Amino acid sequence: MKLMRVLMLLIAITLVLPICVWAWEGKVVQVVAGDHLRVLKSETPVDVILAAVDCPEPGQPYAETARAFVADLANGKRVTVWALGKDAHGSVIAQVFTDKVNLSKALLQAGLAWHIRQHPVDMTHTTLEMSARAAQKGLWRQPHPVPPWEYRRSKHQGRP
Repeated sequence: MKLMRVLMLLIAITLVLPICVWAWEGKVVQVVAGDHLRVLKSETPVDVILAAVDCPEPGQPYAETARAFVADLANGKRVTVWALGKDAHGSVIAQVFTDKVNLSKALLQAGLAWHIRQHPVDMTHTTLEMSARAAQKGLWRQPHPVPPWEYRRSKHQGRP
């Protein structure tokens, strides 16, 4: 019985510890794009990519709208960053919260991002995107919005 309690405690610590270690607070000093922030962590700027979303790229419709939307919510404010990992460029992939608002979810709800399933967080992300589509919010007002990953691919294919 005692062994079972110790085992359960170890499992609980293993599940909770990564959240404690990877959660930190900082101040947003720049909103680079709708899904890309620069956050000061201990006076060091850290590039943070919002998990579970992909916003329109610069040059696409609604790219600036998404950037301005996030800037209104977060620029110059303290945020909580729940880091999930890093991307190929070394940027932190994270859920970011300001004033108890999850920025990824706010973008999806406003119709300013696609939900990407590479960073699964919870099912509400899919529901929020589907609701925004149905209500034709933001980029879903367009007859055929081009996902940013297709836009990036077409730009790379067009290069010599």
